Amino acid sequence: MVGEHLMNSLPSEYKVNTDAETRALELAENFRQQYAHLYPTRTPLLLAPLNEADVEKVICTYVKPSLLEYSGFYDWATIADFIKDFLTMRLLEKPTELPITISSPQTVIQNQVANCFEYTNVIVSLLIGAGYDANVVSGYATREVCNADESHDDCPPEPEPPVVEPPKPKPPRKYQVKGAKDLTSKFEAAMLIREKQEKERLAKEEKEKLLQEQNLLEKPLEDDLFGRRIHSWVLGRYTLFWLVFMFCNI
Repeated sequence: MVGEHLMNSLPSEYKVNTDAETRALELAENFRQQYAHLYPTRTPLLLAPLNEADVEKVICTYVKPSLLEYSGFYDWATIADFIKDFLTMRLLEKPTELPITISSPQTVIQNQVANCFEYTNVIVSLLIGAGYDANVVSGYATREVCNADESHDDCPPEPEPPVVEPPKPKPPRKYQVKGAKDLTSKFEAAMLIREKQEKERLAKEEKEKLLQEQNLLEKPLEDDLFGRRIHSWVLGRYTLFWLVFMFCNI
């Protein structure tokens, strides 16, 4: 539910259903009953949640294809990065159950707060508006993904320093005094290189051992709801955008 001021500001189509929407709700309910009869042990489908005006709407109507006038929003990565930073993640009230109420993308943008399903509705609306073939999918995820916990993820690799090409040697002159012969022992040089490689190998093994011990200490506790936590993603035609905000894992 939303406040009285926001309720009055909502468009009229948010508060009532047209004849076509009423018929769609009847078809959705008929499908839900058949699905529940055929698959009684499966999780119920999210077909017609309540919107912010406490009115049932078919779930597909929550996606509103939108094309913004900013050229940066024509690229999926820019859209995902902006929405990830613009919205604040709100966890589902019951992590193992589908939400009863889902706000429209308009209300989500105004409040800047969304659960995983509302997040994906907003992003899919922008992606479709920009010409992408995108869909909202739901399933199960780990506790860390559902809670937007990145504390156990590996740090991103540091950017590699730019490659500096060595200066080109000057071409030898026609008449040039030859330098003295190199009298350095090749055996001693090989022994020094071997000793250096051995020290590097021992240091690497010690570092890996410390890293393994640290990972064991930082390993998350067992999750009593493992395999039952519900989550939502954005599925594109060519790639899967994992929305793991901290739900980015886009």
